[in-house]
Amino acid sequence: MKRILSTMLTAVTLFGAFVVSAAQENKTPYVTDETVIIKKNVHFSSLQPVSDGKFTLNEYNQAIGYGSYWSSWTIDGYRLYGPEWEQYGKDKPMWDSGVLVVKDPKVKLPVILYDDCKIREFRKTCTQVSQFVDGIAMVIEQSEDGNLSYYIDNTGEKILPHLEESGVGYRSSAVVRPIKCGLRAYLCNKTSMWGYLDESGQVVIEPKFHDVRDFVNGYALVITKNGDSAGYLAFIDKSGKEVCKPKYEGSVYTISSADFVSDINAGGNYYVSDRYGESRKFYNVKSEVEINYSSPVFLPDGSYVTVNRKTVYDASGNVVLVAPEDGYIGDFCDEGYAPFAGRVALKGGDMVEMSGYCRPSGEIVLAFCKPGMIVIPIKEDTLSRTIIKLPREKAKYDVKVVAYPQNGGVVYGTGKYHIGDTIRVTGTPAENYTLVGINQTKLLKKTKQFNKFVVNGAGVVTCYFVEDVKHEEPAVTGGYLGSLPIPQYDGSVVNVPIWLEISKDKDVKSPYGDNTYGYLAVAYDPSKIHHVRNQGSDDGEVFLNYFMAPMLVTGLYKDPYTRKNYLMLDGGEVVAGNIIVKENNAKTGKVDSFKTGLANLMLLFDGFNDIKITPGKYRVEILYGNIGDESFTFGQLERLSVEHGWLPGAHEIFTQRKKGLFVRAKTAGLHSGFLNDRKMSFSDKKPQIWWYPTMEFYGGKTDKETLEKIVKNLGETYRDFVSDVDSFKDANFSDFVMDLENNVFKCNDPEK
Repeated sequence: MKRILSTMLTAVTLFGAFVVSAAQENKTPYVTDETVIIKKNVHFSSLQPVSDGKFTLNEYNQAIGYGSYWSSWTIDGYRLYGPEWEQYGKDKPMWDSGVLVVKDPKVKLPVILYDDCKIREFRKTCTQVSQFVDGIAMVIEQSEDGNLSYYIDNTGEKILPHLEESGVGYRSSAVVRPIKCGLRAYLCNKTSMWGYLDESGQVVIEPKFHDVRDFVNGYALVITKNGDSAGYLAFIDKSGKEVCKPKYEGSVYTISSADFVSDINAGGNYYVSDRYGESRKFYNVKSEVEINYSSPVFLPDGSYVTVNRKTVYDASGNVVLVAPEDGYIGDFCDEGYAPFAGRVALKGGDMVEMSGYCRPSGEIVLAFCKPGMIVIPIKEDTLSRTIIKLPREKAKYDVKVVAYPQNGGVVYGTGKYHIGDTIRVTGTPAENYTLVGINQTKLLKKTKQFNKFVVNGAGVVTCYFVEDVKHEEPAVTGGYLGSLPIPQYDGSVVNVPIWLEISKDKDVKSPYGDNTYGYLAVAYDPSKIHHVRNQGSDDGEVFLNYFMAPMLVTGLYKDPYTRKNYLMLDGGEVVAGNIIVKENNAKTGKVDSFKTGLANLMLLFDGFNDIKITPGKYRVEILYGNIGDESFTFGQLERLSVEHGWLPGAHEIFTQRKKGLFVRAKTAGLHSGFLNDRKMSFSDKKPQIWWYPTMEFYGGKTDKETLEKIVKNLGETYRDFVSDVDSFKDANFSDFVMDLENNVFKCNDPEK
């Protein structure tokens, strides 16, 4: 904006219209009795804009390295921080709301500096942090699902959660713009489009623009995408409505390249120049017709513009200040200070080379000069003033510990923690409720102990409770037989026996123990080769062996709300082994040896030549009849999730994904239709039940001793079986401590 105004005012001066010449009586920066003079050589280009009553300087500090480092000063000459900080990101560091973002070269992390000399470090996962503008900054952080972008306030805490975006791409950018005319331009990193927020952070103009300027006098210049990489320029009002399109030739890709179009002044006028800034045509926002316009006033009242680093004009086009002899003067910031450099006259008449900051009146507030250049007494050398050095204060992050459902129990551990702290989540279940799981958000790392987590940022720990439900005992003893059709590659179907052994006396003996209600088994011979189609190929075949461990019957249950009857089961472990893939030629139907060999090599390399479905807690609906009748029919199979309750058996929530170098695999629980419509009838014809894989299951390549070890381990699994839901029941979770500090273990190694 200021570059546009400067160019325009230069041209107006050349035309001799409305601008008062810079006569001798115009002021140059001058020293007063209140001027703070510091013996230090500072070049004009090093003087950054004053903001928040402070500014930064780029200096050399060979104690750290041979690069340049940033120091921070107050406008009255106190140095808050020495030159020990690097620039972080593309924006030069500027103070805002008492904070500044820089990089600590010692720890290689971005940090927030506070004007009381406290320091807050960001996490190592933060890849971008913008400077603060009007109290907020944007952070981009690495996560497992791609980059995450969010806003923080000057305490470093997350704000504006509705603007948080996950999975943003590598081109995402941490950028924050100022509030102008009550609106703040903001970038949606997900779409790379710009919109506007109000002062509270609510979206008032949806992000639909390719690039935007800030609002001036109620209007903003934007670039609207036009279906290709270029777009067209338009002015919008504060509702987001297009009010006019400037007339220009050529394409515009960024708003910075549209500097040939000015903003709209208070009278509703703007100009369009040629690309060289030599000729201008003036228009009004309400008319497309060129107008005769001679006033150069495009500044709000009370503001100033500096032309060619030599002359300062006010909003009426009057010269108010000129640069010192052989020197320069810069732009005035919103707080009323401009940098200057050049020869300045002292009271004794001596001319001294100085640089520093002055007010529009010309009064020099702060000046730097080379040591030894002046002979008259000056104020105390503020470099010798004590720099306030308080202990560095590391960031603390909010961790919330919540119970789900809320009435399921009382939990403790909520508080503010440093990165690296290990917190212990404690509490007690409510009456008739059981703890069934604890899950944490991504920035809290699990440890070997179920209720301890290492803090790597703000997060939530959720303790899941399930209401205790007493299962009914079976009212019958005996066996039920059914069949499960399994389709083959050639279109045929193999009917596999389903056997339910059940006892009202809880005296069924099995690897699960001697006193159980029984078990449900799909009696598929694990030594037989199963031949199916390769779902990833139209012409592919897969040969494999199946083993499905029988499931433990834990009782019967009638839902008091739906009145549905269920058989309750634990288990559901399925293993597919000895997997061999064949790839056929689409035209000839013959085996493609090269593709087949390559496919099996990739499976073997990635360790995917066997697949396992992990066990869980299931229930299967008794659709027709009842257990105890001559026959009954199974319905849908459901699995219990600690987070979401009962869900269809193979719901996405249970999916486990594994990615190899060549192959991707995913497994879930047993499918909801696994036993649907399977009729079970009383029978004394018990089929052969396989509790363990056979040697053929492993392709005959396993020796007897190894197979015995596998059988032994599986036997221990049966005897000690605990479902994922029940795994927390024996945890010592009721031993909680009210004092929050006793819940924090401050160590870097979560295992110690």
